[in-house]
Amino acid sequence: MKIRHKPDRAKALSTSEQRYRTLVETMGDGLSEIDENQVTTYANERLCQMWGRSRDEIIGKKVVHFLDDDNKKIFSQQLAKRRKGERRPYEIIWTKKDGSKLHTIMTPTPYFDSNGNFKGSFAVITDISKPKKERNLLEMMVKQRTQELEDKTKSLEEVNTALRVLLRKREEDKNILEERML
Repeated sequence: MKIRHKPDRAKALSTSEQRYRTLVETMGDGLSEIDENQVTTYANERLCQMWGRSRDEIIGKKVVHFLDDDNKKIFSQQLAKRRKGERRPYEIIWTKKDGSKLHTIMTPTPYFDSNGNFKGSFAVITDISKPKKERNLLEMMVKQRTQELEDKTKSLEEVNTALRVLLRKREEDKNILEERML
């Protein structure tokens, strides 16, 4: 007869919690939690790196503290949607500690109490600064190349017009010479 050992639930719970902590702290994206008053209650290590701030500089601060005026408006509009249960991703630009800008995609998840009252939200924050810079550079290069092509086209049109005038003049001169010879 085999003896079955009951799993140690406390140990299993502890292992599960440790896995969760490891996942959250080592994930490649930022993770943040704010309460219903927009106060940051959690920031993982990646978010701290992205913003160039320590956890102590983030936790306990209103999230709008890290946004310029334009992005505060975006955040406010999006927060109103969170309060209604919406969870669509959106783009927002953070101001890092050194004053530089961090372009991100926010993927929020609101949560509510048992009465349906908004209690806060979690957000995965993905840094898109590099692709954004690359896209802007590409757009600038396309714009520059388009202008070069427009300039060359204009120049070729001018040369073409001049050639038509010369050909017309040559034809007139030819006709005059033929008339004189007759």
